[in-house]
Order: sequence, then structure tokens, then C-alpha cells
Amino acid sequence: MTPARYCRDITLGSRSSFGLSLRLLPARRRRGMYAIYAYCRLVDDVVDQGGDAGAARAALVRWRQEIEAAFAGRPDHPVARELAWTRDNFHLVPEPFLDLLDGMAMDLEGRDYETLADLEVYCHRVAVAVGRMALGILGPDPRIEPPESLRTLERFAHHLGMAFQLTNILRDVKEDGALGRIYLPRLLLREAGVPSRQVLAGEWSPGLGQVLARLGEEAEGHYRAALAAVHGPLRRRVRPALAMAAIYHTYLVKMRQRGFRILDQPIRLGPWSKLGICLGCWLGEKMGLESPFPSRAA
Repeated sequence: MTPARYCRDITLGSRSSFGLSLRLLPARRRRGMYAIYAYCRLVDDVVDQGGDAGAARAALVRWRQEIEAAFAGRPDHPVARELAWTRDNFHLVPEPFLDLLDGMAMDLEGRDYETLADLEVYCHRVAVAVGRMALGILGPDPRIEPPESLRTLERFAHHLGMAFQLTNILRDVKEDGALGRIYLPRLLLREAGVPSRQVLAGEWSPGLGQVLARLGEEAEGHYRAALAAVHGPLRRRVRPALAMAAIYHTYLVKMRQRGFRILDQPIRLGPWSKLGICLGCWLGEKMGLESPFPSRAA
């Protein structure tokens, strides 16, 4: 099996919103994005599959070596080999790939987040970093295009990455608690009178609902800021990201509809629903609609 097929199979086999939105890309760029997704998927699995922490740390070290090898032209793992191809054909830099590994190490450490600002550091490493990887494929060629275009897309990637990760945190409170992880800022929990043991046990309370709603507002602000950042030709370049954003924003809207009472009834979107959202986003963009996102109250 070729490295390209290996990465494609990982991406499409995950049934992720990411793989669906990539269908909007030309084949060459899609191949590069499959490599990025496969890397992110395998690194995330190192931490989330609940194995021995020492073995997971060793695996992250090996991935750091693979990334260094990929950017030095000596890759071994099929994903690293495909990332080397992507680097040769686009404008990848190693820093966001290494940042993701740092974020995964934070998960292994079981770190707490006192404030929203502390949580933002984590989100930057595990989600904004992915957007920065994608800019190497979707973004402007720094050799021939103005620096302002790159700065604009970096703002877009920052806000969208923050929005995605906050949405994931909201969706996964119970699952993360079962793993002994709390991503909700401790300050917000104390202000709402929510003890940590309640979050770890996946127990609902009005106070917890207040904290989740507060994070939901934070995520909403980032979705809106990402959308406002891009216009014209730059916006057309990031249509796959906007399609994925429309799917994730739908999760947020549905959680808000339930008052964030989602611990025992998680929000699900089937493949046909996701496809419909992607098509609606694409058509909305073609028609020049202001926003591909559903209404806050929808």
C-alpha cells in the first residue's frame, strides 16, 4: 500500500466531518490534507486509547522523531513519508506538527486549567496547530503573495481552531471525565459551585449547565470571528474549513437547544445530516450568503 493510500484510508475510515469536507478540494490538495489528518488521528489515538502512560509518552517521542525525519528528508513511517511529499509540494513547516505533540503530552500529564486563558494554551496546541498545518496547503504561497494574506488566514485558523476545540470539550465532558480529565476552567466551576468530582462522575447540575453555556458563548464568538476574517479569494480557498465549521457549529446549536443537558444524551449527526450541512454551506458560499452557519436559535 502506498503512503498516499494509507493516509486516505485512515481519513475516510474515521468517518470524520473532516474527511467529508475534504471532498471539496482538488485532488492534489486533498492528498496533502489526508496526510495531515492521518498524522493528527494517529497521534490523538496514542493518548485517547487508554493504554499505559509510559508507552504513550514513548510513542509521542517516536512521532517527534518521525516529524523531524520527514522535514529532514528521511521519513520512515508511511504517514511521515506522505508528509514529506506534502512538504515538497506545498509550504509545510514543522512547528505546528510539534506543537500538537506538546498538546498531547499535556493530556498525558492530566493538567488542570484554572482560567479560560490557561485553556486557550491547550486549545492552541491541539487545534489551532492543525489549522496552521492546513494553511501550508490551503494558504497563500509566501514567495509570491502579500504577507497580509497569510496574517489574515492565521487569524482565521486561530479562531476556527479555538471554536472547534471548545465545541469538542463541550461534547465530550462525560467521556473526558471517565478518563480523569477536566478541561472546564476551574475558576468557572468554583464560581458556579460545581465540585470537580461531579464533572469526573458525569453528573448534571444547573451550575454545570452555566459553565457549559459560558464555554458555548466563547466558542460562538470564535466561530463568528473566523467567519468575519475571510472574504473574497481567501474565503474561497477555505471553503472546506467553512463546511467543517458549519458541521461543528450545528453541534453547538443543538447543545444550546438542550440547555447543554447532554451528558446522558450526546448529540449525534449522521452521515446524511453532515452531507446536507456541507452541501448547504457550499451552496450558500456560491450564492454569496453572509454566513454558512445555522442561526443561534435554530
